[in-house]
Order: sequence, then structure tokens, then C-alpha cells
Amino acid sequence: MKVLIAGVVGGLLVFCWSAVSHMALPLGEMGIEQSGGPNEAAILESLKADLPASGLYMLPTADPSITDPKLQMEDAMQKWSAGPSAVINYRAEGMSAMGTQTLGKEAAANVLAALIAAIVLAASKCGYVGRVLLVALLGVFTWLNVEVSYWIWYSFPRDYMLAQGADHAAGWLIAGLVMAAIVRPKRGLGMDDMP
Repeated sequence: MKVLIAGVVGGLLVFCWSAVSHMALPLGEMGIEQSGGPNEAAILESLKADLPASGLYMLPTADPSITDPKLQMEDAMQKWSAGPSAVINYRAEGMSAMGTQTLGKEAAANVLAALIAAIVLAASKCGYVGRVLLVALLGVFTWLNVEVSYWIWYSFPRDYMLAQGADHAAGWLIAGLVMAAIVRPKRGLGMDDMP
């Protein structure tokens, strides 16, 4: 029961921290251009006209008339090297940026992640500080595994990547402070401790 409580509380703390870091601090906007410039309307019209459907697009792509897979790869790599390149998450139908469904899904994802952290805590035998650090390091693990990879492979802006690192570490540190107080190591010998 303590694992469940820690997961829910920890997830809600991460969710609340994320709201603060994105709305009151500059972390949520670092590295993200907030405007398409003076041609934003033309760019959006071009996306509507040129992209077939909602989806994640990586540009440039290989010339579709090339049928040899090796030559396709070479063509795509040459185009990427020459630039420009883009990763576009395109939503033709639009979406509610801050709607209840979006916020609810984010909160649920945070709670599920915190439940995993609580399970890890329940299996650890660390003291309080070690358990707090363990949860904070799970946030850093997430950042290294996801955001840093986006920076490496898709050239996400360095400021964005670093801000996300600070956001993940701080959010999971805050959650860890409470979760480590709720989920404590069991006393006595476990099966793994038997000689």
C-alpha cells in the first residue's frame, strides 16, 4: 500500500513541479523558438498543403526514385549533411494545448513513472538520503535516455536539452524527498540475505 501511495504522491509532485517549471520558470521554454518569424502563416499553409497527414516527419528524405537501399541511405545522408534538416511533429487537426485531457494524460504518465520509482525504492536497502538520490537519479536516467538522444540524433537545441535535464532532476528530487519518507526498507533478513 505504501508503494501505491508513494507512486501517486510522487507522480503528482512531479506533475506540479512540471507546471511550475513550465509556467513560472524559463525551463519550459528554453531552446524552443516561440515564433515561426514573419513567415509563420505561410509556413503553416505550406505544411497544410504539403504534408499528407498528421505525423512525425524527418526532412530531408532520400529521393523516392532511388530503389537501391544503399544508394537511398547515401542520398539521405548527403542531404542531411548539406542541410537544412528538420524534425516536424505535425498535427493537421490541431489540439488543445492545455486541455483537461492533455493534462490528465500527463498526470497519469507521471504517476505511472513514480509507481516504478516506488517499486525500485521498495527493493532498495538504502537509507533515506540514498533513497532520495535513487529517485532523483531515475529522473536523470530518463533525461539521458530520451532528451540527450534527441540532442544527439535530431539536433534538438542544446539549451532545450540542458533545461530538460534540470527539469527532470529537480522534479524527481522533489518527488524523492517525499517518496523516500513513505517507502522505507523492510527490517529483518530477506530471502536474498540468507547464507
